[in-house]
Amino acid sequence: MEIGFENILISFFLFALSGWIIELLYRSVQSKKITNPGFLRGPYLPIYGFGGLIAYFSFSYLSDFSLIASFIIFLVIVGVIEYLTGIFFKKIFKLRLWDYSDRRFNLNGFVCPTFLFYWLILGLFFKYSIFPYFNYLMRELVVGSLFIFVLGVTYGILLVDTVQSFDLAYKIRLMVNEFGENYISDKILVLKNLHAEVSRKLNEKPINGKVSQLKEKSLQTVNYFRLTRRIGEVAREVIKERVSEEVD
Repeated sequence: MEIGFENILISFFLFALSGWIIELLYRSVQSKKITNPGFLRGPYLPIYGFGGLIAYFSFSYLSDFSLIASFIIFLVIVGVIEYLTGIFFKKIFKLRLWDYSDRRFNLNGFVCPTFLFYWLILGLFFKYSIFPYFNYLMRELVVGSLFIFVLGVTYGILLVDTVQSFDLAYKIRLMVNEFGENYISDKILVLKNLHAEVSRKLNEKPINGKVSQLKEKSLQTVNYFRLTRRIGEVAREVIKERVSEEVD
């Protein structure tokens, strides 16, 4: 007996809710305060919903594969979803929902072996403790009209939450861009002007008469450090002049 679309929706929400509880406990212990782990406001994490469904269908319909092959397929799909989700929010909304940059062998900070291992542990736990009962429940559950109504309201709330959260993320991106245009770009312009002024002064005071033309590409180590110190000295002179002008 194949499970119906309503059962899939129920499964997705249950997995998303379970993931939210797991992340709530994990992050709250880390930060030592109650921390909502989700991008959305409600108690659900869609990525766990997808991960749970992937595990469910992997163990249900990949029975012809070995256990190791099933888990490899599961981890690959979960890793791809995690990576694409992280890239999506980073590129579109300039937000990082998670960052694994401090973990070894991470992929752009969005995927790392440590958390794929955690997914593996969750998959094993699901496979050998929950899956048989959950599979039976989903296949035997008869969804009535009232249940469908409640399910519709639940997903309606989730949809509204999603739209509002994406709208908030979009506004945050606009604020970040505006801040960058009005503040950061000005600072970058000052640094560019400072760099130009330092370069000009170095040209006025060349070392060995050749540095200004950048012809000494094969400087010995000692000369390289002398040049570096000279650049620093000139930069400090320029900064002091700027400060004195502003004070006067």
